[in-house]
Amino acid sequence: MNSQPVTEGALLWSPTPAVIRNANLTHYMQWLHATYGLTFSTYRELWQWSVTELEAFWASWWAYMGVASSQPYTKVLAERSMPGAQWFVGAQLNYAENIFARRTDQRPALLYQSETEPLTEISWQTLYTQTTKLAHALRALGVQRGDRVVANRPTFRKRLLACWRQQALARSGQAVRLTLVVAACLTVSVRLSQRC
Repeated sequence: MNSQPVTEGALLWSPTPAVIRNANLTHYMQWLHATYGLTFSTYRELWQWSVTELEAFWASWWAYMGVASSQPYTKVLAERSMPGAQWFVGAQLNYAENIFARRTDQRPALLYQSETEPLTEISWQTLYTQTTKLAHALRALGVQRGDRVVANRPTFRKRLLACWRQQALARSGQAVRLTLVVAACLTVSVRLSQRC
């Protein structure tokens, strides 16, 4: 291993031509050219377009990613103000549907490792099965669209899995609020009182 000191501005890594050729960003740029006739020779050119033509960029990203929605958006960006920007106005989509549309047996859904636990793989099938079971259990309890469901989770791994399991709530239309167990009582009550 090279133990040379690193100086500010030094290039630490450069991708190989094969890495560049197979990169998701390269595929997206090729798709932009094939779909809209847009050509970007460099990342910098693509970036410049993405920050000057916000609506066109985000509409293309929505299409490229194949976002499924039950109601299409009527406007990509209603207002360019922060705070207050409204994105994809009118769209209705199911987060869980879009996440699980990309599931595969070729790779795990999640990889987790901490200082106290070894690297753990969570398969898409396991995640889907747990999500489906939770969705059915919530429906059996009478949880309906518009209800708020709150989870206060103790550890990162359990919190991570529960965040994915929250998609079970999204599958049924529930609003979801997430909090950390280390948060003070006042902080939790403020967080839970926020509108979804």
